[in-house]
Amino acid sequence: MHMSLQMNRIIHCTLIAAATLVLGNNPTQGQKPYGNFEEYELDLLKRPNLVWESEQQILFHEGLVQLWARALERDEAQLTRLVVDSLAIAHTRGVPDTLTLKPTLLELASRDNLDPQIAAAIANTLVTFEAKDQGELLATLSEDYGPLVAGIVEPALANWQVDTLKSRWLERLEDGVAGETAISFAIKGLAAIGCDEAIEPIQAVVLDEKLSPSIRLVAAQQLGALEQTGLNPLAQRVVSLNADSTFHRLLAIEILGQHSSDAAIEFFTNCLTIDSNAVQAEAVRNLYRIKPSLVEQLYQQLRQSKDANVRGHLINALADSRSAERMVELCFFLNDVNPTLRRDAASHLIELAEVPDLKSTIIDSVVQIQAKEQWQGCEQASFVLGTLKHLPSGSRMVELLGHPRGDVKVAAAWGLNELRMPEHLPAMLEHAQSIWDGFQSGQLNAMMRGITLHQALLFNAFGDQLYAPAEPLLMAYVPKNFNIGVDARVAAVWALGMIHEDDPVESLVADLVARMEDNGQFPEIEDVRNMSGVSLGRMRAESALDSIERFAGEGLTGSQWALQRMTGKEPAKPRPNRVLIDDWFLAPAPGSAP
Repeated sequence: MHMSLQMNRIIHCTLIAAATLVLGNNPTQGQKPYGNFEEYELDLLKRPNLVWESEQQILFHEGLVQLWARALERDEAQLTRLVVDSLAIAHTRGVPDTLTLKPTLLELASRDNLDPQIAAAIANTLVTFEAKDQGELLATLSEDYGPLVAGIVEPALANWQVDTLKSRWLERLEDGVAGETAISFAIKGLAAIGCDEAIEPIQAVVLDEKLSPSIRLVAAQQLGALEQTGLNPLAQRVVSLNADSTFHRLLAIEILGQHSSDAAIEFFTNCLTIDSNAVQAEAVRNLYRIKPSLVEQLYQQLRQSKDANVRGHLINALADSRSAERMVELCFFLNDVNPTLRRDAASHLIELAEVPDLKSTIIDSVVQIQAKEQWQGCEQASFVLGTLKHLPSGSRMVELLGHPRGDVKVAAAWGLNELRMPEHLPAMLEHAQSIWDGFQSGQLNAMMRGITLHQALLFNAFGDQLYAPAEPLLMAYVPKNFNIGVDARVAAVWALGMIHEDDPVESLVADLVARMEDNGQFPEIEDVRNMSGVSLGRMRAESALDSIERFAGEGLTGSQWALQRMTGKEPAKPRPNRVLIDDWFLAPAPGSAP
């Protein structure tokens, strides 16, 4: 297992929040800014990478399975059920030798008049064991002990494509007296084994208006899986049962779920005129399945769809076209209200920019989006242009540092990090100073969306480009202060170490040693302590070596990195993380013989 800076930060935030509730402190002590910014990673977190992994060893009690075997010999109903249930769990967890009890389970299953709970436990464990060779036995258990066992066995046999229950499933459909759950099992099982004899009875279920919508939908889906051609007349018949019904239209779409004929394409296309998001989404999904260009050519019709699934298929179809004309249209979705869709569009554009014939069109189109005012587009355009290292976009990113939306602030600061343009550093410092001033005046606080990460990304750039004029502001973030956010303080300490690499400044050394040593009753943030050790090592601060060595011995990874850099001493390998799984209802006593 490993503990990353991100996890350290989350744990510390929880502790701070708890202290705030108890002590009634300033509510701005919360450390994590609202919102997720996973794509905007701080580069400094990998320089160095302080995530040291240790091997995880999962341990189990010796003699566990042998003890359970003895327990089964006692023939006590409750104990038997608990042991059989535990075997399924143990097998899933990787306990050795669980399969050695399979013969015992088969013997138990062959007994007459089993407790239904035990029968269900045996069936579940044999299914967990993937006992495909016991299809007949499992089918018998299913028939003898009813729905409790059938709900375990029948889906498993269908999943394994075992035809043991074929005749019973067919009889169940033809009789039409079973409950809908049993009918659903039969339909799914027959479709899984590819039974052509089931096509007519499944069609009857689809057309039966007396049955519930749920079972008819299952039948339509499985019929579509069984037959890939020739069902257009049936689909039209279903629609004709109720031409105004969204449900009947969805049934018809499911029936044609594997069709790709011209008639099917026409049907799906006509469904786009239906005033139903569900119908339109399923129709577009099928058109995309058949041929992405069928969706691509519907750009004008679909781009304003209220359904995110429709727009998602359109985005993928535009990307699949790999044409310059479609790249302009794909950029439209950088403004999408759905964050997943606009990020998908951005990812496609970044990938497609590797195609020489598309790169210039993509960059020109994204620049136009960045120049406009819609915040979603400003954010995603900055991400795309930063990733593509389009240097002319830097000036607009500087402007966007002052945007009211935290998302845009973060994207702009991240993009400027990627561009690494020294001419923008003075403006970036001016903006970073305004953030600090806002904290001092109370206009800003650490819980505002993106504020502290935004500041941290600017500090990342100052350290990365060794921008000495930023040092006074960076120094303001060194003293312990829980009101200005974790990320910015970690970045400030890292940046100071970069600026003074191999050149220790004793006043700064003293401050960083104090941060690293602050692990008392209410300690410094662990990330700040770690990064203080890193910066001391990067400066080669000999006067701090004793402290670095002491905390390296205590496991502070930043100090361990510093010690290795300054002295060449390899840090101790993390001890294996041994985890004993001991939550069993029955386990051997420590030290007992199996």
